[in-house]
Amino acid sequence: MAAQLAKLNEACISLSNMSMGVTDIQFCLILLNALPASYEVVASTILASGAPSALSHTEIIARIINEEGRCATNPSLNVARATPIKSGKKKEHAGLTCHYCQKKGHIKPNCQKKKWDEAEKGRRRKGLLLAEANWLIAMFS
Repeated sequence: MAAQLAKLNEACISLSNMSMGVTDIQFCLILLNALPASYEVVASTILASGAPSALSHTEIIARIINEEGRCATNPSLNVARATPIKSGKKKEHAGLTCHYCQKKGHIKPNCQKKKWDEAEKGRRRKGLLLAEANWLIAMFS
């Protein structure tokens, strides 16, 4: 993370040298926005700690590096951070039978056979419409 922060700092300095400077508040917000999603708690804590005008990019960088060090010393935090939390919204359909194909393990809206059959029906209909259009063109030409 330190390398990315250094690169971002270099970009800010380059912009300042080209008379396109970034204010301290803008730089702080850019730093917080550039953080990966796993640092969302850190960013929220920093933003909630005071007024935006009181933000300091050196303090933000220090907190980010501190968080990175804390995660490095406690590997369980890294695993928890890298593993997405499952919402549990997916229903278990293992014991259910599909009303379309009569097979167990899924329900009708998730049935692959139904999806295939509907796609085939669409392809046939398109073919019939194309044949009908060609017949009409042949009749009137």
